[in-house]
Amino acid sequence: MAVKVRDGLDQVRTVKYTHSSATVKDTIYLFNGIPMLAINSSDANVANIFLVSGLVEGAKVSAQAWTAGQKIYWDNGNSQFTTAATGNTLAGIANEAAAN
Repeated sequence: MAVKVRDGLDQVRTVKYTHSSATVKDTIYLFNGIPMLAINSSDANVANIFLVSGLVEGAKVSAQAWTAGQKIYWDNGNSQFTTAATGNTLAGIANEAAAN
């Protein structure tokens, strides 16, 4: 599942970043320990816009149930959100409950 932005443009923060590798739209990348969502696809060494703050929807560990306000981490190896902190990067908090 690709990650989708659920907020309006007035509710998100973005940064312009030039990555040494090509980037793919709706994919999360870790830059300097921060999960960032590519807004567009881009070739290597070409500036792209990345979402760094806002409400997003994406794949989660299916065996987990989440509660609103719970810390959510990005599991870069499995390209999914999780509540497991070990080995993962803090991405934010759950906006709403999610069943397993």
